[in-house]
Amino acid sequence: MEREILIIQQVVGVFRLYGIRSLSLEEIAKLINLTSHTLRKYFRTKELLLLKCVTYRISQEEIFNNADECLPDMMVDFVEVYPELCGKLSRRCCLEIKKYYHDVFHFLDNFLDSYAVACRDKVEDAIVNGYVRPTVSPHLVYTFFSKHWSNLFMPDACSFSLSESLEITKRIQAFTREIVTIKGQIYINEKLKNRSYNEAD
Repeated sequence: MEREILIIQQVVGVFRLYGIRSLSLEEIAKLINLTSHTLRKYFRTKELLLLKCVTYRISQEEIFNNADECLPDMMVDFVEVYPELCGKLSRRCCLEIKKYYHDVFHFLDNFLDSYAVACRDKVEDAIVNGYVRPTVSPHLVYTFFSKHWSNLFMPDACSFSLSESLEITKRIQAFTREIVTIKGQIYINEKLKNRSYNEAD
């Protein structure tokens, strides 16, 4: 298992540098200094290898490992991680997955949609606990998250700059201010302050 993970880590880097579609399994093996036979022993097809890479990348992102948090916590995670995630992802890879690797895209699309659904399902509790305004609908929250995940696969997202990252952050913050109560904003501000202290330490 350790060797499989090491191979996946190397291949993730290869995909980021060269894209996905242009490389055969044989070429991937050569780039990571393996024989084709060894690579095929772990991954029979390139699509299986790609799926394993996607699954691995998901497991490495903290935002996807905190689905049990309350909605304000998830908003804090999102405003901190999503702009950074946009910068780290290779948009070429995202577009290639959507266009040429339908099973992998279907898996990824379902996974990201399940995240949006999880946020939607936390709206009622957040309202009861006084963090979110009573007028906020679960569908509004679902649409917000779903749209942002879908944007990762848009053709016009192939380039990414610092100014775009700041603009995305501002949009997320603006949406958060629209849906939370004063209590919710205080909770979020305290959460962000604590994280800043932890990072400084």
